[in-house]
Amino acid sequence: AERGKTFYYADYRLGNARKEYFYAGWPCCSGTYIQDVADFHNLIYFKGSNSLCVNLFIPSEVRWDFAGNSVKIIQETNYPESEYVVLKVEPERAATFALKLRVPEWAQGASIKINGERCSASIRPGTWAVVSREWAAGDRVEYTISMELRAVPIDRQHPNRIAVMYGPVVLVQEQTSTLRLEKLDPQADLKPTGKPLSFFASLAQTPVMKPFYRIGLDMPYSMYFDGS
Repeated sequence: AERGKTFYYADYRLGNARKEYFYAGWPCCSGTYIQDVADFHNLIYFKGSNSLCVNLFIPSEVRWDFAGNSVKIIQETNYPESEYVVLKVEPERAATFALKLRVPEWAQGASIKINGERCSASIRPGTWAVVSREWAAGDRVEYTISMELRAVPIDRQHPNRIAVMYGPVVLVQEQTSTLRLEKLDPQADLKPTGKPLSFFASLAQTPVMKPFYRIGLDMPYSMYFDGS
């Protein structure tokens, strides 16, 4: 991001498109990007009077002063290239509080285990899964955020023009748009390549689809596709 050289623009039209970078000065978009990145760490965890919320799934560590008791949470994950999140709970002294895990609105079938045993907490997409218990040093939370391929329309006015997503990740193609989806169902039309977050179109000879964040400078890509 030196001297304003930072991600600035993405073209979402059908067909070829390229990422653009801004090099001169600090326009509002370029400067705001730097401010956003600097604040990301403040959005991983939130605290309440008797709860700690896990909002983002990022390898991290937080210390929480809970009524004079120092509580450390260690988060281990390779999300979104893995659907598994491990939280290690390390209170200075055993303490009873609620650990709240964000459940993405697309995450059907998410699950939680506490020390290897299935947790009975309500896990509904678009809400917080609340685990209230007495926590002791060494407790381990295993959170599985189930991911599936899905079609997401660009808007209500254009329901047949869609982006393909896998969990929270937008998948793009490295060339002019040629993908055709049967009944707008990427679950049926795309097959995994064996590499994280990469898929082949099974109905046509098309390039591998990959996460948008793996597209480099000046690389043509296609993000939106028309369903049949």
